[in-house]
Amino acid sequence: MLRWCGAAWLALACGACSPGGSGNGGSEAAHAARSPAGGAPIALTPDQVHVRPGSLAASLHPRLHPAAPRATPEEPREGGTPEHVWMFFNADSFDAGHPARQRQVLVYPADGWRKLAAARVPAGAGAAERAAGTPAGDSSPPAPDPAEALRRYLDAPGAGPIPILPAPPGGQLFAVQVKRLRFKGGHGVRCVTQYQQALGPVANERIFYTFQGLTDDGRYMVTVFHPERAKGIPLTALDAFWPRNSAWQSPRYTAYLDSTVRRMQKLKPEDFTPGLKALDHLVESIRIGQ
Repeated sequence: MLRWCGAAWLALACGACSPGGSGNGGSEAAHAARSPAGGAPIALTPDQVHVRPGSLAASLHPRLHPAAPRATPEEPREGGTPEHVWMFFNADSFDAGHPARQRQVLVYPADGWRKLAAARVPAGAGAAERAAGTPAGDSSPPAPDPAEALRRYLDAPGAGPIPILPAPPGGQLFAVQVKRLRFKGGHGVRCVTQYQQALGPVANERIFYTFQGLTDDGRYMVTVFHPERAKGIPLTALDAFWPRNSAWQSPRYTAYLDSTVRRMQKLKPEDFTPGLKALDHLVESIRIGQ
């Protein structure tokens, strides 16, 4: 299945939200004290999320990641995040903003995203006001509900770009090797994709594997990110031969992108590093709440 995201041009112009924050969670009392602007606390503990990494890693390390409130209209790229379970591989160094080319597994409460999306935040508010969710006459509008967007996509695949959470900066340039997968108690879709903020080539330093899923009861959203390399694709943007003097949607750039994406779609699972089957097995091993 091939997806070339013509709708990405608008997203590239507008940018995307990227969550932030770092640290570990605490007791039930700490959960209860989470702000409404940061969404609902997660009902899981890290030891209730089970994943078998297989050949991809010697170990996975789960952490409870705290909520971050939605930002004000003056900070549109900071969309906030609900409290969630975050797993990183081996002894990887990490970025708390969950960049898409960092290998990791994330489990979010779907209701936390809904409440976070619905929260109105005072215009011009500082960090303290955002954390408190203080009402104001002039406030940021409700954001789209990412859990609902993913549910709609899974119910009717092919209707627009695959919703990816947390949203990488920029817009989804393409999605190839799209496949539905199941894990115990849930389902979703995986793909190999690249996001862009500006005109540029397809390069292995930019593409990544992702799985986006929901538990069957609708309570949790599951994200897997892993950097990926595809056979025949240049390692870096500097190595790529592409129409540098083109513009978005120009015939030259469109022809280049279409040719490159079709070539990637024809690759076998073993033509990727790591192989797609190994990553799919990791996804299929996910078990939540048991």
